[in-house]
Amino acid sequence: MKYETYENRPNRKITIHKNHCSRLRQHGGIQSYNQGKYREFQTFEDAYLYAKSTNFEIRNCSYCNP
Repeated sequence: MKYETYENRPNRKITIHKNHCSRLRQHGGIQSYNQGKYREFQTFEDAYLYAKSTNFEIRNCSYCNP
């Protein structure tokens, strides 16, 4: 299973999702003004390590429960 992260840069939060999660693109996907960023990973561990490297608050999606 693949995973995807969403970075909310203004609020310094990053959320890890399963890549099929309907919440990922609920606001249109690509963000204007570079305030958000999506990134795909092969494993949860890869997604988590990336999230940790951002120094943002890390959350797991409560909808898809990765």
